Amino acid sequence: MPPETSKNILATTMKYHARELADDVTTHIPLLKMMLDKASLKVRGGSKLVFPLEVGDNTSTLAYEGYQTLTITDDDILDYAEVRWARYNTSYQYSDDDEAFNDGEEQVIDFIATRIKNTKNSLKKILSAHLFEDGSSMGGKALYGIPYYVRTDTTTTADVAGIDQGTKTWWRNAAVNNAGGSYGAWGSATNKYGRSAISDLFIDLTRNEDYPGLGIMDKASFKKLKKEYAQAELYQLGSNQNEKKKYYGSRSFVVDDVEMAFDVNCPANTFYALNMDYMKFYIHKKKNFQWIPAMRPTNQAAQVGHIRVYLQLVCTNRSLQGVIYGIS
Repeated sequence: MPPETSKNILATTMKYHARELADDVTTHIPLLKMMLDKASLKVRGGSKLVFPLEVGDNTSTLAYEGYQTLTITDDDILDYAEVRWARYNTSYQYSDDDEAFNDGEEQVIDFIATRIKNTKNSLKKILSAHLFEDGSSMGGKALYGIPYYVRTDTTTTADVAGIDQGTKTWWRNAAVNNAGGSYGAWGSATNKYGRSAISDLFIDLTRNEDYPGLGIMDKASFKKLKKEYAQAELYQLGSNQNEKKKYYGSRSFVVDDVEMAFDVNCPANTFYALNMDYMKFYIHKKKNFQWIPAMRPTNQAAQVGHIRVYLQLVCTNRSLQGVIYGIS
């Protein structure tokens, strides 16, 4: 095969797989898949993410008669929060030997497919892990995951998306210390501890038609909780409830219409109750898994290209999110 033909196949196939990568990442990470289904996965531009909050009450609302003075109170509620973009880059490379030894259209395509598969798996692995971290990894450049917005310590001074949760009480999530309360160990013979903690948390997080839609935890806690509900025969398997649920994780069950699932990346001994209506995932429109063609370094017999994406998770209402920690 002529060298130029080989290069064209490499470029065309790599560009196609870069577009495919975006779909693969967003549909094979359970949390992102749920956001995609809820139309909460969005594309936006800009140098930073400024997003409106959905918290607080307007205290100027009142019933009145005639010429009664109306309330025009300026509530102490911020309208917007702000976070940075998390920038991710993954490179692909091939040497002159790779190009020479894969001397046929099928060989070239198979070679690229293998490289892209590795790239997809690596990126999915990193993003899946970072969704359950607080954004401090990789030198503080990683995306803000669930623990950044849903914290076990909600009363100390801490900047969360540019707002101090210490002074703004409405900008706090619910947090339950399972080890410090009267709930006791999950999966116990008494068949109430895990269920009691979750029931109390769900009640605290319910506001009219707003209630958690997902309970996600580490694998060990999931096993204990499933045992609790199985003993009382109080749950049904998620796949029997709704066909779409199997895409969020086949190893799940449903309680009060809330999907219960586990994630291997979830912090140990932790249960998150999430209202996904207030969780959004943004991808930058100019760095939406952008394919950057390979170029030849001056000191190597190889070519190196990149796939680049800017993204971020945001929460527009922390008060409707909750966590149980210290599970035993």
